[in-house]
Amino acid sequence: MPQILFPLLVFYSVQFFFSSKLFYFLSFFILAFFLWRATRNLTKSLSYALVLALFSEIGLAGSLFVMEPRQLNPDIGWWISPISLIVLCLLPLSLANRLVKKIKITDLLVAAFLFWNSLVIVFYPFSQNVLYSVFGLTELTAAYFLLRINLSKEDLKPVVYLIVSALLFQSFLGGLQASYGRNVGSVVEPVNLISPYGLTTIESDDLFRVTGGSGHANLFAVNLVTLMPFLFMLKIMIIPLLIVIPLMLLLTFSRLAWAIGGIIFLSMIVIFKKKQVIKLKYLLAFSLPFIVFLPLVSLRIFSFSEAFSPGGSWDVRYRVWQEAFGFLKQYPLTGIGQNRFQQLAQEQRTSYVFRSPTLSPATKIHNIFLEIATETGLTGLTVFVIFIISLFNLLRVAIKKNKKNEMSKTLLLSLIGLLAMSQFHPLFHTAQFRLYYLLAVLITVV
Repeated sequence: MPQILFPLLVFYSVQFFFSSKLFYFLSFFILAFFLWRATRNLTKSLSYALVLALFSEIGLAGSLFVMEPRQLNPDIGWWISPISLIVLCLLPLSLANRLVKKIKITDLLVAAFLFWNSLVIVFYPFSQNVLYSVFGLTELTAAYFLLRINLSKEDLKPVVYLIVSALLFQSFLGGLQASYGRNVGSVVEPVNLISPYGLTTIESDDLFRVTGGSGHANLFAVNLVTLMPFLFMLKIMIIPLLIVIPLMLLLTFSRLAWAIGGIIFLSMIVIFKKKQVIKLKYLLAFSLPFIVFLPLVSLRIFSFSEAFSPGGSWDVRYRVWQEAFGFLKQYPLTGIGQNRFQQLAQEQRTSYVFRSPTLSPATKIHNIFLEIATETGLTGLTVFVIFIISLFNLLRVAIKKNKKNEMSKTLLLSLIGLLAMSQFHPLFHTAQFRLYYLLAVLITVV
């Protein structure tokens, strides 16, 4: 822990205090340099930097990869990210080391998913949206295999510290956003691109939603729910952190995240803590923010029915799901192509939610399985589902082999939380989809 604490402090200080993308990108290599000073292992240092790069939502040259149709203000299909640069640096070093590891079924499925996504280009050769998606998935797959090659069991503890540090830094940003009542204005806030003054709930403009270092409050909530189980691996300062993280979860005002996060937390204290007194302390710590801000919680809960009214968040989800199922019926095997759903739905305009002059995150498919099936067909969905099953199977074997293996249980809860949140949010083309690959690396190592 002491070896990586100072490099992490320098890393996050550079990102926060220097409002420049140049320094933002340099921070990852500054981190690698200080880690190299501590470990004398450049490959390991870059691998640790790559782990943190997976949480990055900042890039360069995005204007060169804007998706179609441009006039509707679509998302950026791909950009040069810290992952791009670190992968380029780490690739020759990893090949030179000639490290050989046992290939697992998960590795084959990751490769198969990339292969099928690349093959979809054959069916839609003139769609730059599909091409940009393959760029991003290729980059992510390369990062996965580089981490698989270079990380071992002895790296699990440092990686846990890296993950928790990312969680705490995003929570620090969320805390500043909540105190200011707006975005901080830092370069690490991708939400500045779409909402410079911050986000509020659809049902009430008075409820400001914190986004941390994510592009949307719901995506920040995905990070919080997925990474929260790693707090129990620290063994220290757990109670203060179990107040801060639930507070951030509350301030995202994601009702779904409250429910799933609460279930994951209860599972955590049942699994990891034996003494009843400690369980009660942790439960009180987690509940404290919701008790203190009960009026805000009540306001959000009582507005739940409005989400099902025309134009409400859940009504829009339902309409989008209907549209997605329609496309899936037409193209069951190959799908309509990655990143083409909003484009085609806007052209057909069969639902009122697609008659707006611009596109928005609300009209994306809010379900990971339906999203992948619609865009890559049942073939792509099958590969992804088998990939998820293989992860659960590896965890089942690891826990059965050693029932006291806390890391396996942590990864199990983290994967369940991510999978649950993915059923109601569009993650396939977001930074949060990388969490599946990060967890897969750790599950294959544990």
